[in-house]
Amino acid sequence: MAAAATTALAAHGYQPAEGWPELDASYQRGLESLGLVLLAGRADAFAHLQAFEDGMQCLLAARQQRPVGGLALAVDLSAAAQRHAASYRRALNKYQNSVVFEDAGIGLLLAGSGDAVWLQPAEVNAFLRGLDRWLTLG
Repeated sequence: MAAAATTALAAHGYQPAEGWPELDASYQRGLESLGLVLLAGRADAFAHLQAFEDGMQCLLAARQQRPVGGLALAVDLSAAAQRHAASYRRALNKYQNSVVFEDAGIGLLLAGSGDAVWLQPAEVNAFLRGLDRWLTLG
């Protein structure tokens, strides 16, 4: 998951760097820093939901400590196209009407199958509202 995130973010000009030691990874693009929480696949549906919630709490805690800089959640969606498979699909659908991504400045990196999708915080909610459709087209 970390290698996929690094490759996807490199396409957007980010390079691995130091700066967010409380998170899983840190990147830099010019003067802009980005802290990342990585969410790899889990064993069952509950573990996916719990990992997602834990990741969001970690990002929100980081935002309280440091109000500037970018934050993102990198999510493995390799199993999400299969409607009944254990994946982060349910967790993402739960947040489709939430303002937390935009209000806290949290971007979303969807990886795991095919090309990764990088979403800026302002793009996340609209994308999540069409997630099921996107998964069936992908």
